[in-house]
Amino acid sequence: MRQTTALTAQFTRDGSALRNVLQRIEDDNRRLTEAFSPGISNVIAQWLERQQELSDAIARWVFPANWEGIARPTKDEIKQFSSVEGIPLMWVPRASTITALRKAGTRDARRTVLADARATIADDCASVLATVAHTSLAEPFGHAGQAALALGDGHHAAAQALAVNLLDTILFDNLDQALHHETTRKGPHAKDTEFNLDAHRWRAGAVLAPVWAAHGRFKREKQETIPDGLARHASAHAVSGKQYTVANAVIAVMLVTSVLKFVDVAGPANSGSGTY
Repeated sequence: MRQTTALTAQFTRDGSALRNVLQRIEDDNRRLTEAFSPGISNVIAQWLERQQELSDAIARWVFPANWEGIARPTKDEIKQFSSVEGIPLMWVPRASTITALRKAGTRDARRTVLADARATIADDCASVLATVAHTSLAEPFGHAGQAALALGDGHHAAAQALAVNLLDTILFDNLDQALHHETTRKGPHAKDTEFNLDAHRWRAGAVLAPVWAAHGRFKREKQETIPDGLARHASAHAVSGKQYTVANAVIAVMLVTSVLKFVDVAGPANSGSGTY
């Protein structure tokens, strides 16, 4: 205590003594930092590397594999491409095709991109379908594979017809009544003029938006104009060159692939783990 009092008195008498002590402390800290900084830097570098690995692993689980290596599609892009134009972006097509779709400035240009990429998109669909794991999806998986094969071989009308009908089956078997009604009965031209992405978990919304787009109103008995975009009702009730096109066939096979993979990941309805 007496030593402390003496030191205090000394510092009071001579402020330079305090500055000297503080300088010595600063010098000691600098020497310690220099001595240990290589090890600390290595630890920090390793920690950051592990954090990046963890982030990448989470991204691979959350986002579909076809988004790797590119900027992830934004909500606005999903809305325009999927909800408005009916183009799936989940699991298919490959990243380079998504990049080409982004560069295309119009709907017609994007449909040309899809038609020109028919063969590679058919391969993309086959590759994704090969990863479907739930045994309860074996039958729709087989039919989807046939649709992708037909598309790859250039039989686009056969591919479109099978894919559209298979989509009906998958939706009926795996969506609850309310979601099925929202997705298939309230498409474009109904009271809801756009798909509400915010009403769903983001992955479900991104998958179901193009399904919604494919269920626009079409009544053959009312002599309505056949739409040129993929339309479930027109595909079933108005077989024509306007509806059965290469671009629509590509979209149909991508759509059934995307939905089937989503059901596989989220859990088929009859598995008790469906989370849509």
